[in-house]
Amino acid sequence: MNERIKELAKQTGIWFVTPREDLLSDFADQMVKKFDDILLLQYLDCIGNNDKKSAELIETIRNKTKTYFGVEE
Repeated sequence: MNERIKELAKQTGIWFVTPREDLLSDFADQMVKKFDDILLLQYLDCIGNNDKKSAELIETIRNKTKTYFGVEE
């Protein structure tokens, strides 16, 4: 599991409620993927409105978020 996810879980107390790393990892993956879905819809909206600058920014945020949390598609 990504060390950043472990660190965040410990800070929030989730680690003590759900100490199983596989459950925590699945939860984190689902959270990041849901966030990515939201960003993807915004990205597609920008493309549809021909707003290339915003689309590029959203794509950058999507990539950085996945990298930061160690989530792959």
